Parts: sequence; structure tokens; C-alpha cells
Amino acid sequence: TDGMLLRGFCQVSQSGTTSVGQKVYASTTPGTISGSSPAGSGDVVRVLGYALNAGVNNASASIYFNPDNTWIDIS
Repeated sequence: TDGMLLRGFCQVSQSGTTSVGQKVYASTTPGTISGSSPAGSGDVVRVLGYALNAGVNNASASIYFNPDNTWIDIS
């Protein structure tokens, strides 16, 4: 009955604040997204998608989920 979203629109929990059109990343808080890259020097990050509405901490956010194929090495 449950599926896996490969690309599309969804609603997720978030940590931090997002604005419309902002890139979103996986957060260091399990099960949430973040509007800022949570990585530090030597880490690798990947864009998960884009925010469709402005949101604040612990609120539900609508995003366009489309993981980028680019991996960014933070130096």
C-alpha cells in the first residue's frame, strides 16, 4: 500500500526556515528537511528538491521532490 516517491510533490517536516523556491537538503534531524546545507568541511551534500511555500521550524512544508544527480563536496 505504501510506495516510494521518485519525483513529485510532497509534504514533509522541516527544521529551520525556508522560502519559496529555496533548495532543500536532508537535515541532521531524522525525518526532516532543511533550507540550509547541514554539512561541514569534508562532507558531501545533495539537493533534495525545492520549497513550494515558506515555512518555519517544526512545521509542515510542501516541496517539489526531485533529488539532484550532483553531489557537492564541501571544502
